[in-house]
Amino acid sequence: MPRFLPRLATCALASLLSTSALAESYTLATPPLLSQIEQKRQYGPLASYLSAATGEDIQHLTSVNYISYWERMRQDRYYDLVLDGAHLVDFRIKKLKHIPIAKVTNVLSYSFVTAPKTQVFDTSELVGKPVAGLPAPSLGAVQLLNLFPNPVRQPLLVQVDNIDQVIERLKNGSVVGAFIPTPMAAIYPELNVVQTTEQMPHIAMTASPRVPEAVIAKIRTALLDAGKSEAGRKMLQSINVEGFEPTDAATYDGFSRLLDGVWGYNKTD
Repeated sequence: MPRFLPRLATCALASLLSTSALAESYTLATPPLLSQIEQKRQYGPLASYLSAATGEDIQHLTSVNYISYWERMRQDRYYDLVLDGAHLVDFRIKKLKHIPIAKVTNVLSYSFVTAPKTQVFDTSELVGKPVAGLPAPSLGAVQLLNLFPNPVRQPLLVQVDNIDQVIERLKNGSVVGAFIPTPMAAIYPELNVVQTTEQMPHIAMTASPRVPEAVIAKIRTALLDAGKSEAGRKMLQSINVEGFEPTDAATYDGFSRLLDGVWGYNKTD
């Protein structure tokens, strides 16, 4: 065997190791509205689609609940890409210097609903009564805090881990009401809609300054063009949205005010 073959094999191995060492991996976080199993089922295809479309390694991270999700977000060490609501989009842009990539088309609102057998004509009737909700800074929780700013005249918040548990408690009558996304309220016509919030921009994806501009550009193109390919359409169906559209910081400016009173809002370290 020629003497140079082992040297070639060594060089090839070194090249492969060097390429592997240089490969970057990016984390994608989504809000824990669902159980971790359901989060992975719904949003895992988004990470897979972006990985295939951009050639980057994008890994989807789930969270047990909003408390851990919020704490990791504030520390700004775990999430490279995040897709969630307007109040947290504005927070990251202002506090963590995130770059907006693209938003889901259309707008979003939340509705306060009551259990099927609960008749409430005004939210003031809910003071002191059990209301289900995910912990702050979930959008439902911050909407509830803004609706009842007086701490001595608030409903009794029964914290749960995901929206499925909210619906379960509403149906079994263990709570009288909850804030849920308005599209979800339409799925359960047996619930009574008491009040609906003003519309706000739909959820958006942002990127940490750690993500190179070239990578952000590829992700933006992949999201905006998702409806043009079968893989993209399957991804959109999985996350239950019509598509993505361009956005900017101005679109979300001011929505972080909903976080006033939430622990850790004014402290990011």
